[in-house]
Amino acid sequence: MSVPTVHLNGPKHALLIAAFERTFAGDEGRHSLAERPALIEIMSEPDTDTAIARYVDFLIDANQRSAGIVRAMLAAADSDDEVRAAYLDLEQRRHRDMTIAAGWFLDRGRIRADQVALAADVLGLLTGPDPWTHFTVVRGWDVASYRVWLIAQLVHLAENLGATS
Repeated sequence: MSVPTVHLNGPKHALLIAAFERTFAGDEGRHSLAERPALIEIMSEPDTDTAIARYVDFLIDANQRSAGIVRAMLAAADSDDEVRAAYLDLEQRRHRDMTIAAGWFLDRGRIRADQVALAADVLGLLTGPDPWTHFTVVRGWDVASYRVWLIAQLVHLAENLGATS
């Protein structure tokens, strides 16, 4: 694709965000993951362990499709202020979603109320593209091994928070 064609479709930061949203969640927009039908269905699952496993499957598919775009966005953010601002906005939205997810863990009795903020931070790290890339791309784990690891982290989230009160 030529540079002029790219420029006709919008600035780099807008294209990167749109590409990420489309590949990660299936559509574009600033709405929360918790408002998307696939996640509503997962969060409504009555059995918590089944819901966690389904969420991990969702994340695996999403990270397979979008982790490369996130890496490209981070690389571009080093030299482009608009891309950096778009990436930081994306991270704020991810944190909002992880706070919703932490509330889900609280509602399910998996964490305490005083752990919600910490759980949101930990969930943001665990479920993001960096662990996916580290384990599957850099370290060569197969998807099944990554899945087992991530499910264990989420099932035992309270023990993994490191905060005891």
